Amino acid sequence: VRDSAGVRIVESVSPSWEPGDEWAVATEPTLSIGQRDGEEAYQFFDVGGAVRLIDGRIAVLDRGMKTVRVFGADGGILSEFGGPGEGPGEFMRPGDLHLLRPDTLVVWDARRPGFSLFAASGELVRSLTLDPPGSEQLWGLKPLPGGYLLETYASPLTQNPQREVGIHRDEAPLIRLDADGVIVDTVGIFPSNDLAIVRLGGGMGMGMAPFGKTSWFDTRGDAIVVGTADAMEVSVFDPEGVHEAVFRSTSVDLTVREEDREWFIEQFAKRIETPEERELFGTVVEGMEFPETRAAYGGMLLDPVGNVWLRTGRHFPPEAPSREWTVFSFQGVLLGSLQMPERFEAFEIGSDYVLGVWKDEMDVEFVRVYGLTK
Repeated sequence: VRDSAGVRIVESVSPSWEPGDEWAVATEPTLSIGQRDGEEAYQFFDVGGAVRLIDGRIAVLDRGMKTVRVFGADGGILSEFGGPGEGPGEFMRPGDLHLLRPDTLVVWDARRPGFSLFAASGELVRSLTLDPPGSEQLWGLKPLPGGYLLETYASPLTQNPQREVGIHRDEAPLIRLDADGVIVDTVGIFPSNDLAIVRLGGGMGMGMAPFGKTSWFDTRGDAIVVGTADAMEVSVFDPEGVHEAVFRSTSVDLTVREEDREWFIEQFAKRIETPEERELFGTVVEGMEFPETRAAYGGMLLDPVGNVWLRTGRHFPPEAPSREWTVFSFQGVLLGSLQMPERFEAFEIGSDYVLGVWKDEMDVEFVRVYGLTK
């Protein structure tokens, strides 16, 4: 641990978990909600988020149906609200679901753009529409005491339509809002996503960059954790944008080697569905530009005490998502890595559970809770 210009830097060379002390996620769920056939209330079509309330109820955002459903601690349906539309309490393109404790649900709607607050009973508290502060797109929302953290996104072609072929990553502001959705301040300017601009026929196309890096943000209390995925590290800021700490692991090799390139192309090929796509595939691969290093992680969650969970390993969703998650303690020490269940996407890490969505071999979705042993 050292201090640099008032920023506490915690560097770990190796995991601190001793053999036998590692945390582990159970292989079988303690609760599974969903049906392949049966009542519509138990069928999901693109689950975008799930949160567990203090009394054990579970709220689930269904992006496909554009609704939120609340289930009891036993998995039984209690209520459903929302629905497609442009009116108050309706959703156009719902993206994320968050919990304002003790029991207020926040739904981010990317097309509005803005968010709605609901009581867990389904009663609409308020809906807010936000105006982009600049040329960036509004991307998502996280709760903060007395307000919210607003994520924005900068598209390379939106920022500069004359961009050349290659991998580009623009920067965008992270903004603090008050409880009424009014901009209070900018927390900082951070990189957006790596995106590849390629030449297709006589025109230009844009898509994900191989092993592309994305910035991740989460909050716990008044702490804001930011990770750019350039290295195995995250930064901690206060709501005023003051840089307080860096948590870092120095032992991870992120070099992209030939075996990584072959693996990526193999996963990319699985997306081909039509003869036209197959014909175009060779051209795309031939012009594919690989970075020197891959993203250090492809996701981030904070648990109730502020431990930082990073989705590490080679990650290519949905064809080959990584099951590996690496955990830093809330003090910044690297604890170690563990595995999530097969075909499971985590949305929330609790003190003794993990909540998310699991897909069977037919891609039918089930909301599941797995035990977490520490």
